[in-house]
Amino acid sequence: TLQGDVDQNESDGDTDRAAIRSEFAAADVTLQGDVDTNEADGNTDRAAIRSEFAAADATLQGDVDQNESDGDTDRAAIRSEFAAADVTLQGDVDTNEADGNTDRAAIRSEFAAADATLQGDVDQNEVDGDTDRAAIRTEFAAADASATTARGVIQSDVDTNEADADAGIATNVTDIAANAAAIAAETALRTTAVNGILTFITSNTAATGTNTAAIVEINALLTQILDRLDALEAE
Repeated sequence: TLQGDVDQNESDGDTDRAAIRSEFAAADVTLQGDVDTNEADGNTDRAAIRSEFAAADATLQGDVDQNESDGDTDRAAIRSEFAAADVTLQGDVDTNEADGNTDRAAIRSEFAAADATLQGDVDQNEVDGDTDRAAIRTEFAAADASATTARGVIQSDVDTNEADADAGIATNVTDIAANAAAIAAETALRTTAVNGILTFITSNTAATGTNTAAIVEINALLTQILDRLDALEAE
C-alpha cells in the first residue's frame, strides 16, 4: 500500500510537472506576443513622434524665420521713426533755443527799463527825504524857540504864584496871631466877668442864704462857660 501511494504520488508529480511546463510554455508564448506587440507599437510611436517633431520643427522654424523677418522690418521702421522724431525734436530744440534767446533779450530790456524807473524813484525819494529833513529841522528849531519862550512864561507864572503864596501865608499868620490875641483878651475879660459874678453870688448867698437852687444852677452854668473859654484858649 505504501509503495502504491509512493508510486501514485510520483505519477501525480510527473503529471503536474508536465502540466506546469505546458502552462509556462503557453504563458511564454503569450508574453512573447505581448513583448513583440509592444516593441512594434514602440517603433510605430517613435516613428510618429519623430514625424510630429519634424513637422513641429518645420513650423517652429517658420515662426522663427517670420519673427526674424518681422523684427528686421520693425527695427528698420523704428530707426526711420527715431530719425524722423530726432529731426522734429531738433527742430523743437532749435525753436526753444531761439525763443529763449529772444526772451532773455526782452527780459534784459525790461530789467534795464525797470532799473531806470527804480533809480528815478530812488533819486526822487532821496531829494524828498533831504527836503523833509530840512523842513523837520526848521520846524524843530521853531518848536524849540517856542518851548523856550513858553518855559520862561511858565517860570514867571510859577515865581509869581510862589510870591503870592508866600504873601498870603504871611498875611494868614499875622491874622491868626491877631485873632489869637483878640481871643485871649476876650477870654480874659469874660473870665474876669464870670469870676466877679461868682464872687457876687457867693457873697450874696452867704449873706442871705436864699435861692440856693437857682444859685447852684447859675454857678454850674458859669463853670461850664469858664471850661468852654479854657477850651477855646487852648485851641
